[in-house]
Amino acid sequence: MFLKTFRKPTEYNSYYTYNVRDVYQIDLMSLSRIYYFFGYETPKGIKKPKGPWILVTIDLYSRYIDLQYIGNSATIENIIKHLKITFHKIGKPKILEADHQFNTKLFRDFLNKQGIEPYFFKGQETNKNAVVESNIKTVKNLILKYIYNFGIPSSIQMMLDIVTEEFNNHYHKGIKTTPYKVFHGYDDSHQEINIKKYPVIPNGTIVLRKPQPPRPGSVI
Repeated sequence: MFLKTFRKPTEYNSYYTYNVRDVYQIDLMSLSRIYYFFGYETPKGIKKPKGPWILVTIDLYSRYIDLQYIGNSATIENIIKHLKITFHKIGKPKILEADHQFNTKLFRDFLNKQGIEPYFFKGQETNKNAVVESNIKTVKNLILKYIYNFGIPSSIQMMLDIVTEEFNNHYHKGIKTTPYKVFHGYDDSHQEINIKKYPVIPNGTIVLRKPQPPRPGSVI
């Protein structure tokens, strides 16, 4: 068993998964605030983020991500279309976790046909989609870095492919190596380190994260 951790104290923030492709988490990320930050777009009376949208998928065991540009239409049909591309690239998980907004009959039927067990987080769960949401911050910073250096690209997916490669080949302190090495089986020595460092949680135990206040002065 490979025990994961979020932040200290570990008794609140532990998470476990056994292997790559056991559990994926997905979420949508909007580019609107990033564009606004660089002056490319001025939201008019927008209370919630709008598109264009990116579908972010992360493997919990390795922290390996895939980014798919889905455009301005974040419909379930469009999400399914691009999730199929992700599955073709990195394989299908046994379990897929997502926010409750994905909990539609069309999406559940799609996962069932794929042989994937769905889990949709409820609003009161303190640990909902925690892994993908925390790593979205890193993805946003990498996109900001790219746009700062090169401007808005003609192909958003090309930029996302570059960002994905940089993210997956960057050292991740949570797994003590790079997501690429873990996902592709080139490095599993970190597993023994984590098992010795953290207590083993019995299979089926639910451990909630301690609620964290938002960081002050956050731009995005």
